[in-house]
Amino acid sequence: MKELKKIFVTVKTNSKKESVEVLGESEYLVRVNASPVKGEANQKVQKALELIRGFKGKQKIFKIN
Repeated sequence: MKELKKIFVTVKTNSKKESVEVLGESEYLVRVNASPVKGEANQKVQKALELIRGFKGKQKIFKIN
């Protein structure tokens, strides 16, 4: 069985500048200018890491916007 690859994302909310920064092999820092209230920051993160392939399959490809 193939080991599941995970990425770890730390979200910095209420940031002046939106960005995605690579911290390590599988660790990312996503800065968003949204508040953590009512899921606003999570919606911004989903836009920062866009699923481009693998909507129904086990293997997925993300695009960093």
